[in-house]
Amino acid sequence: MALGGKLIKKLVANLGPGRHGDGNGLYLVVDPSGARRWIARVTIKGQRNSRGKPLRTDFCLGSAELVTLPQARDRALEYRRMARAGLNPRFISTREVPSFEKIAAQVHIERLPTFKNAKHGQ
Repeated sequence: MALGGKLIKKLVANLGPGRHGDGNGLYLVVDPSGARRWIARVTIKGQRNSRGKPLRTDFCLGSAELVTLPQARDRALEYRRMARAGLNPRFISTREVPSFEKIAAQVHIERLPTFKNAKHGQ
C-alpha cells in the first residue's frame, strides 16, 4: 500500500489548471479544459538520456475520472520500484498480444455457422 501524499479526494475534484504534486513523483495534471490525468515521474536507475544525465520519464496512469487517488498512488509506487531495479516500465508488458493469424483463425471459426454454403467456409 502506498503512503498518503498531499492530495485528497476533494482537492483532486476541485483543483484548477496546472500540475499538482502528491509527492513521490505522482502528479495530477489539470488541463485548461478541465481534463484531469495522473502522471508518474520516475528516474530509471542505470539508464542515461542523450545528454548523459539520468533518464527521467513521465508515465500516464490514466484519467482522474477512471483512476482513483489510491489506485494512482499504487501504480506510481509500482513504477518507481521497477525503475529503481533498473527496468524501464515503458517496455515491460504484462499481457501477451495475439498475432493476426491467431485472431483471424478464431474469427473464421466463430463465423463458420453463419455461412450458407460449406464452400464458403473453405
